[in-house]
Order: sequence, then C-alpha cells, then structure tokens
Amino acid sequence: MKSINIVECKNEDDLKEVAILAEKIWHEFFPGIISEAQIDYMVEQFQSFDAMQDQVKHQQYHYHKVYEGDELVGYIGLQNQPDRLFLSKLYLKDSARGKHYASEMFEYVKKQAEKYCYSAIYMQFKNTLDFSHEMNWICKC
Repeated sequence: MKSINIVECKNEDDLKEVAILAEKIWHEFFPGIISEAQIDYMVEQFQSFDAMQDQVKHQQYHYHKVYEGDELVGYIGLQNQPDRLFLSKLYLKDSARGKHYASEMFEYVKKQAEKYCYSAIYMQFKNTLDFSHEMNWICKC
C-alpha cells in the first residue's frame, strides 16, 4: 500500500508549487459545483501564491506539501490561532483520492497541533455531521 510524505513549506518556491497545485485541484474538483468564475475568484483570493504568501506573512499560516513518491499530490494549510489550530485547507489531486491519504493527512494535522501545544483543531465546512461521523469524531455543533 502506498503512503504519503508530508513536508512543511520553507520558502517562496515551495508556496509557488502549492499555489500551482491548488489551481489545478480547484479546476478539476469544483466545476459543476460552482461556476468557473467563482473558482477563479476563490483561487485568486485564497489559493493563489500572493494570497498564500500574505497568509504566511501576516496571518500565522503555514503550508505543508503532500507527496506520493516524488509527485506533489496535495497540500494542507494551517493557521495558528490563540487557542487552537485552524485547519483551513486540505486538498488532494483527483488521482490521489480514495487511497486513505486524507486520514494520514489528519494524523499529521494532529501532530502539528501537538507540536504547537494546542488541545483543539478547528475547521469549517458545509457538512460537519457527515464528515465527523466518517472520521469517528464527536461533533459539538
């Protein structure tokens, strides 16, 4: 069974790689859910190199690249908040989905929370109940 390797972005070149991947992922996953114009807007505002660079410099974000072998297949965006770690972004390319990599990614996120001495991980998404059930989490909604 294949596994993934996750490494923290250390410089602008790493962030540029993530931004390029983000645009690809958004354009492969979201058509049919939101319009191309909405995808372009979301990528520019939140997933572009400039947006990510601003988040890292001014909003206490850190990004992590996810590799399957030598191939960059996903990324994680985390924000250090005063009392919790905010899981802002967790994305995989289509070719990497269905391999249980998201579970490995969440384990990595938990380790990041421990690294920064957080007792809570916060995230926002549309269908919390279904996701929490799938991940065997208890949801206090």
